[in-house]
Amino acid sequence: MTSAGEVFPLLMLGAVQHPDAEFRKELKAVIVEWVDSLRPRYAEHDVVAALRECTGTVLEPFSLTEEDEEIASILLRVAFSEAVDKTRFRIVSRDTLGISGGCVVTNNLNHYYVERYARGYRRKPQTGYWSFAPRNVPVGAVESIGRSARNVSKLATTLRATIKGNDSGYSVDIKGVNLESLRWPETARLASQLQKHSVLGEGKESLDAIGLRAQVGKGGISLIPASPEATMRLTAHLLSESLVVLDPGAANEGRYKIYLRLALPDEEERQLKALVSVTTGYFQEWVNIEIEQAPVLSESQQLKIARWLMPHDSWVDPRFLEVV
Repeated sequence: MTSAGEVFPLLMLGAVQHPDAEFRKELKAVIVEWVDSLRPRYAEHDVVAALRECTGTVLEPFSLTEEDEEIASILLRVAFSEAVDKTRFRIVSRDTLGISGGCVVTNNLNHYYVERYARGYRRKPQTGYWSFAPRNVPVGAVESIGRSARNVSKLATTLRATIKGNDSGYSVDIKGVNLESLRWPETARLASQLQKHSVLGEGKESLDAIGLRAQVGKGGISLIPASPEATMRLTAHLLSESLVVLDPGAANEGRYKIYLRLALPDEEERQLKALVSVTTGYFQEWVNIEIEQAPVLSESQQLKIARWLMPHDSWVDPRFLEVV
């Protein structure tokens, strides 16, 4: 089950990078109000001042941009609140490649530095610390895939989903699938994983339970009934315009999911509404936290984030797919 807190990194990204300045301000106000509800022990200016005291080492200087400081201060106030009560938080320098090393801030706003240098004085932080690595924000890849899913009629190389009749009854075809970008497994393993973990309809039956076979080829995936009984079951879902969630499973950390809204085909072929969502873990190398709750957004706020970048998996339902 998805925790509401897993949405938080996406909200943070929207608060600092959404192109609408007024919406950034609105979203940040929602976040700050929520942070205050956690009873943080420190004010924002105290946290920023503590961050600026960390300079790193001669070989590994520590630096953050103003945007990095803004994000880090919010995360630190969450971590060191009465409701969350963490003791350490690690922040990687903006100039650092990867996710190791950085400034570890303690819950009394002191700090020590973890070096990447092989002969460094302190090299390994304890495991389990929350972390923030500014350089690892995956916004480019997310935005590219999100735009593709929202503009299937305009861009020739993007994700495109259709349904048509064939000898087996129906064929649902998805073209323009880049497995690496979706963080999906290689073709040889993908079909069986999709059949096991993808779900269909309000009952969230697996493709295997329905009797749908996934066929994976270069740049495309097809869903085909494996029997006359499976065709009948699929027809019922076509009539009710059920939602299909294509998912290779949680073992593929940080994967995307593809959502399709089923419909009966026209005489030849019918295009289906499609949407790609980001899932738990995608932002983990950027903001790695574990929290049960997050600020609650209105549907209009969720849509503004989804139309700019991508929705979180927990937001998507049949209505959301129609209006996004």
